[in-house]
Amino acid sequence: MKMKSFKNYLLLGIATLSLLMTSCLGDGNTKQQLVVYGYVDFDMDIMQTALRTEVGPFNIPQLVSNNDYLKQYVGAMVEVNQNQQTSNKYVNATLLNTPQVFTSNSDVYNHVDDIVIEPNEKPIEEIAIPSNGSYLPLLVINDNLLLATSHKDSTDQRNNLKIYFSNKDQVTTTNINGQDYNCYTLYVRSFQTTPGNGVVKNAYKYTAFDISSFVSEKRLVEKQKSKAAFVILVKYISKINSDGTFEYATPADYHKVIVDTRLESSDSTN
Repeated sequence: MKMKSFKNYLLLGIATLSLLMTSCLGDGNTKQQLVVYGYVDFDMDIMQTALRTEVGPFNIPQLVSNNDYLKQYVGAMVEVNQNQQTSNKYVNATLLNTPQVFTSNSDVYNHVDDIVIEPNEKPIEEIAIPSNGSYLPLLVINDNLLLATSHKDSTDQRNNLKIYFSNKDQVTTTNINGQDYNCYTLYVRSFQTTPGNGVVKNAYKYTAFDISSFVSEKRLVEKQKSKAAFVILVKYISKINSDGTFEYATPADYHKVIVDTRLESSDSTN
């Protein structure tokens, strides 16, 4: 992962990740609050454990010193003080909340036939990376797709999420910020494993899907076409009718992620 100055970290983060600044800063205010997502691991470039994000490593002492978060995908709100930066290789930050840990999931399947709704299948309300009432684009880090999904579940209900792809799908073209990309589709589906009782309420699941095989295959195809990047669109079923028919949610820009073909499997970006 290329090292950048602290200023470039923030500029790149705002431009490419839409990292949300949760406080409006006036002139002279050196503190910024950001929502950052990444993977906690030892970073060879800086020779210490860090939160490895798509804009570079963050040194967050309260996070990296806790072994419960080691080798985990997490999202966290942090405060960055420009006057406390000691290196141009990483960003020093202070943790402001309890980190959200993403559950690892390697359930990736190939659709051999058209989708048929299963008896225990449930619709999904939304997929997104939430950030202070807004949404960030989807993330692919270490070839893992980070998804936050919203569900209407009864108390104690348990669901299992699975990611599918189909070799029958045709490659499409999508435009993001004036740039055309080849677009491939993944489908996330929710299956009830334990019925719930009581009040139906919003429930959220945070999942890191290992899609490395899918990404590696598409990265090779796009490299052979001399493409620098491609897009993954994630579709989900938002409505299931009593007769077994269903509807997909209308795709939004934050349901897409840009994957760089020039990077190794440990560094995908959007």
